[in-house]
Amino acid sequence: MDGKVKILLVGAGGYGHMYVNAILDELYKSEDYPIEAVGVIDPVHTSPSYIRMVEAGVTEYDSMEQFYKDNTADLCIISTPISLHKEQVICALKHGSNVLCEKPAAGCVQDIKDMIEARKQAGKFVSVGFQLSYSQPVLDLKKDIINGVWGKPVLIKSITMFPRSYKYFGRSGWVGKKYSRNGVAIMDSIANNAAAHALHNVFFILGKELNRADMPVSCDCRLYRANDIETYDGVSAVFKTESGADILYYAAHPVEHTFGPAFEFIFENGKIALGIDNKNVVGVFSDGTVKDYGNVGGHLAKLFGAVDTILGRGDKIYCGLETVLPHATAVEMLDREMEKGNVMRFGGSDVKTVKMKDEDGIIIKGLEEKFLQGFKDGVLVK
Repeated sequence: MDGKVKILLVGAGGYGHMYVNAILDELYKSEDYPIEAVGVIDPVHTSPSYIRMVEAGVTEYDSMEQFYKDNTADLCIISTPISLHKEQVICALKHGSNVLCEKPAAGCVQDIKDMIEARKQAGKFVSVGFQLSYSQPVLDLKKDIINGVWGKPVLIKSITMFPRSYKYFGRSGWVGKKYSRNGVAIMDSIANNAAAHALHNVFFILGKELNRADMPVSCDCRLYRANDIETYDGVSAVFKTESGADILYYAAHPVEHTFGPAFEFIFENGKIALGIDNKNVVGVFSDGTVKDYGNVGGHLAKLFGAVDTILGRGDKIYCGLETVLPHATAVEMLDREMEKGNVMRFGGSDVKTVKMKDEDGIIIKGLEEKFLQGFKDGVLVK
């Protein structure tokens, strides 16, 4: 295309501040990425990132409908609560915009399928912001896996320990909720929010194509709840995938120390680690040969990839709506167990309050140690 890529930002607060900083501090200053922020939408006008956009001369709008009445955008970036994603993605597509939507794409599989249909009708792309799927070292590893360099998968392991305070769970009315007030699926849990990257990546790395992910077909899980939420804040699970791989997934908020996201990919021909000792993707073959794929990098490759694709520099949408269906399917498997009441609720002497970055939060005694040992041993904690 000729001229600048016009960008509409929907949601400037929360994670949206990453896009604000990227647009104003990196893209605006780069000769390689001719872009123009043509609008910003957020109901909260007092966040520092929103104010920064307005002070930079970006026009404010009250709604997407108001913006699209007299304007167009080549790319609409959506960084809003989960329950709004489907409606906003479809709105952007109908008005001719490509979309970069923050993860997760939606709270249920059907909403993603509805977005896929809208995308097909619009003839545009929808990129979903699971950043590891845009990391060059991860993509290089995936190419080797597809080409058979590492052989067949034996066991894929993922662990994320993210302590979160009481304040975190009270920051918004949708946190830890199953549905919005309008009945839209949110299913906000550690597996569908803070540690969603870690769950998506284990399916993504096994995809038979660069922009596809392996689909889970069964799940054996244990769900845990310490905070006052509707869903769960801890999970241990084993998934079996269509390719026959076993995936071991651990994630928890009610723990005292941060660890991960960390991965260990065990294949016939060796092991690959990510996030255990550093942020490099490092493989060790059975004969001791080491292959360092490099550092996974930051959060901006997904944005650069979207702009590159619009500019005609090749298809760099490695994580589209079809790509995230396996993650959404896995979350639904966990949610079905939750709906059956299979969530272990912890309280009393089983928990205690600790400091988490100078804020009070709750932990389940012994959970951190059990999860770390389970990850190390490659077994499901029961």
